[in-house]
Amino acid sequence: MKDKATIIQGRAIVDAYVAAHQALHSKPWIPGVPEQHTPLLNEMLSQLNQLGFNSAEEISEEEYIEHLLGMSVESSSPLRFLDVSSLSLQSFVALNEVVLHLRAQDKIPDTLLYRYLEGGKTVAVGGGNSPKATAFAEKCKQLGIEYVRTQYGTRGVLYHDDVLGRLVTKNNRSDAWKAMLNAVVKTLWFLGVEAFAQPGSNNIKVSGKKIAQGIKSTYKDVNFVLTAIFRDFDYDIGAEAFDQPDIRDRIITIKEALGRDIPRAEFKTAYIQSCRQALSNSTSEESLSAEEQSLLSYLQPKYESEEWNALGLSNIILVGTEEIINVSHT
Repeated sequence: MKDKATIIQGRAIVDAYVAAHQALHSKPWIPGVPEQHTPLLNEMLSQLNQLGFNSAEEISEEEYIEHLLGMSVESSSPLRFLDVSSLSLQSFVALNEVVLHLRAQDKIPDTLLYRYLEGGKTVAVGGGNSPKATAFAEKCKQLGIEYVRTQYGTRGVLYHDDVLGRLVTKNNRSDAWKAMLNAVVKTLWFLGVEAFAQPGSNNIKVSGKKIAQGIKSTYKDVNFVLTAIFRDFDYDIGAEAFDQPDIRDRIITIKEALGRDIPRAEFKTAYIQSCRQALSNSTSEESLSAEEQSLLSYLQPKYESEEWNALGLSNIILVGTEEIINVSHT
C-alpha cells in the first residue's frame, strides 16, 4: 500500500489529466482530437509509473478517502437544498433546465436538487437521435419503461429506487465533483456502510460493486453535477444495457450492504448532513420560487409531448442544446 502523500500526489496527476482532457473537449469535436488526447494520457501514465502506480484505477486507497472527506467547497450562501421527490419524471427533467437557466443569470444561488425514488418503479432518461439513443428509447417503449428525453446529452440511464443529487453551481467543476463524491461517501458512512466505501475513478464502490454513479456537464459558466446512490437494482449507460445479463451482479444496494431497509427520513437526514459538510457551511432547505414554478409550468408540455420524446422537436426552449459547451460522462 502506498503512503498517503504518494496517493494524494498521484490523485493530483489524475486530476491534472482530467482538466486537460476537459479543455481538449470543450470545443466542437474535430478529427484530430484523438491524436491530441494520446500525449495527455501517456504523460499521465508516465508520471503515475514514476510514483509506482500502474494505472489511475490503483489510486483508490483508504488514505485517499480520508483526503476526500476532508474536502469542502464553499458555495454561495446559503446553498439551496430542494427536495423535489414528489415531482414526476418529466417535471424533474424540466426543473433541471429551469435551474440551469436561472443560475446562469445569477437569479438563484447554487442549488442542490434532491430526488428520492421508491416503490420499485423503473424509469429512464435519454437524449439525441444516434442509433444507440434511438434503440434505447424504443426498447424502453417495448418494455413499458417510462422514458423522457433530456437536454444534456445523456446517452441513456435507467433508474430504479435510487437517490439523485443534482448540484447546479458556478464553483470550479472539478472541486464541485469532488465535493459531491465527498457527500456520497459521508452519507454511506452516516448510514453505517463505511467498511465498504471506496472511491473509484468514476464512481463509489461497495464491495467492488457500484453504489454511485456520476455525470458532469457544463452550460456556459454553470456546472451541473449528478450523483446517484442506488438503493435497489439497476443502472447502466447506453442502449446495450438491456442486453447485458450481468448488470444485476455488478450492482449492490445499500440494503444489501447493511442488511436492513433505510427509512426515507433517515436517509434524507444523513444526506443533508453530508452535503452541509461537503458543500457549504450553510445549507437551507427551501421550496420552489414563484419564477421557478412559472417556468416549470411553461416547460412541462415539452417534456410530456410525444414529439419531444420521440424526435427531440420543440419550440419551447430555455437552455438550447446548441449552446451547451461540453458534456462528459464519468
